[in-house]
Amino acid sequence: MASARRGAAAVVAVGAYVLVTRKRAIVTRLQRWIADASSGGGWTNLGCGDGGGDYAAACEALCRLVARDVPPRSRVLSVGCGRGAELACLAEAASCVTGVDAGITDADVAAARTRTVALRRGAAGDVAALESPRRFYDAVLAVDAAYHFGAAEEARFLAGAADVLFAGGVFACSHVCVREGAALSFRDRLLLWACDVHPRRSRRALAAAVAAAGFSDVAVETVPRVLDRWPFLGALPLDYVVVRATVAAGKPRGPRVAVVGAGLSGLVCARALSATCDVTVFERAAHVGFASQSVAMAGGVVDVPLRMIGQGYYDSLEKVCAALGVPTTRATVDCSFADFGKAAHLRYSASRVANFLELRGRWAPARRLDAALRDARDGDGARSWGAWKADRGLDAASNACVRALDGQLSWVLSCSKRTLERFPAGPILAYARGLGLGLAGCLLARGSRDVVRVRPSVAALEAALAHGSTLALGADVRNVGPDRAVGGRGPFDAVVLAVPPGALAAALDVDAVLPSEDRNLFAGFASETNRIALHCVLHADARLMPTDRRDWRALNVTGGDGDGGAAMLTVWLNRYYPEHAFDGDVFQTWNPHVEPEADRRLSPDLRLPRVVQSWPETPKIQARVAELQGVGGFYFAGAHAVPGMGLLEQACQAGETAAARVLADLAA
Repeated sequence: MASARRGAAAVVAVGAYVLVTRKRAIVTRLQRWIADASSGGGWTNLGCGDGGGDYAAACEALCRLVARDVPPRSRVLSVGCGRGAELACLAEAASCVTGVDAGITDADVAAARTRTVALRRGAAGDVAALESPRRFYDAVLAVDAAYHFGAAEEARFLAGAADVLFAGGVFACSHVCVREGAALSFRDRLLLWACDVHPRRSRRALAAAVAAAGFSDVAVETVPRVLDRWPFLGALPLDYVVVRATVAAGKPRGPRVAVVGAGLSGLVCARALSATCDVTVFERAAHVGFASQSVAMAGGVVDVPLRMIGQGYYDSLEKVCAALGVPTTRATVDCSFADFGKAAHLRYSASRVANFLELRGRWAPARRLDAALRDARDGDGARSWGAWKADRGLDAASNACVRALDGQLSWVLSCSKRTLERFPAGPILAYARGLGLGLAGCLLARGSRDVVRVRPSVAALEAALAHGSTLALGADVRNVGPDRAVGGRGPFDAVVLAVPPGALAAALDVDAVLPSEDRNLFAGFASETNRIALHCVLHADARLMPTDRRDWRALNVTGGDGDGGAAMLTVWLNRYYPEHAFDGDVFQTWNPHVEPEADRRLSPDLRLPRVVQSWPETPKIQARVAELQGVGGFYFAGAHAVPGMGLLEQACQAGETAAARVLADLAA
């Protein structure tokens, strides 16, 4: 009998401990269970109205009531926002909305993310400590969150809200106060404690706490019939209120910066600036360009063109994804190399044993290439790729491994092998070393293990980068002059031009902005832009794959013509996207040597102009661009603007470099 009593006491003690330490998490789960059972559609607040509408409509009505005084096109921080329905509602009128909630999942974050909405997990009471994409806001809102805070947490919340608002910013939150002249019984307090509700002792005390945090024009409004909808709360002597205020001594608004071009480089630059600057991104197209060609199919999204992030080389891009919480997943990138209409002559897979066997009979040429790549020094970059190979005795005609590397470089750079020969050797050597393209990398199957892609598509990265900036889409920016007025807006404190060099002459009044000796500088970049492009097509035509299906890999490289034409890459999407349920074999081909049959095409052709580099002209142009950064308040970004391969990594580096220079100049 005594042991039974001890067992029961232990169960009660454990239950009490769990209730005390995990009470808020338990209450949150219960709230969401009730909301889902009431067809909440992602809403979890108490709701307001006469009860004539459904629960989701009542929740939306309460959200709009709290946000009533928020000016249009504001930057809004929503605290304790739930799973995303509240953010989507607020985003209808806001410029961008950042939400924070402690009880959300990674799936909630991914589902809510758009260019104007960002959701993150964090303690709602510690607003000032949040590393949000935008640290300063026009409005801070909290719908049914503040009454869950204890006294200390509420004080931190109010102080943090005042700290992240611009001067004149709006604050509004719902709360619960003890009705005037009433008192709470012990039973009432116990029920409220179990529900994790901490009412203010009076409306006057609530207003005083808000004013003490640095707010002015504090007003407390009673909202009838909110608690009446919930019998266990409606029976208590409580008033449901909304407190509104403004902050006079808030953060000053940051400098105004225009970013022209919404590709990766422009978006990275805007993201880096948006924490302290008022950034507007101008884009000529009706959509942000980085992910606009992606195609929804087979229960997922296919990126067009595919974006591959090779670890060891794409360091800047990886850091951006990690900082923004953008998920990545491992990509399958085994390869085959063939001539068109023939079986593969070289195959690379994720298997070390298979790669070892594949190199039988090729050890000597493979070792020569590997030794040359491994022993390359910085001085080796001061020449063209063709000259570097010649100095090392590496001949593509006699060395199948060199031929395969040239084929890979041809599709990576979207250029012919003739043009590849003139490409600066330095960026290629850095690329090869970073990705481990030598013999050791092949035998260790490093490439298959260390290449990732954004999940579920690059749209997630685009949305995270764009959040925090004002987007001006369909804006054909032309002839920006020394006054730095862009698209009918301005003047701006700084203008970043993240457009292809061939478009710069139209966007910028070069005669008025650049020194006379530099007015044709960017034309040097564009010497081959109009003739070289990434030509990409989504299709189901197996003729563009190796003839023997046993040679098929995720990446299938077909050599150019005997005169040095560009290589073709055909990606077998069934292998690259194993989670997609494709109906038959589906491919994406870059630089198709023959056009896929019309009835096998799955999307329109995509042609993206690419800057082709050459030694020694391009490095000289890039060095001069670095010297021009900041002249007249103008800055330049884009993959072409910094040394490198001209890939996503360089686009990211150029955006970060331009943003850092803008911030340094504005601070000075």
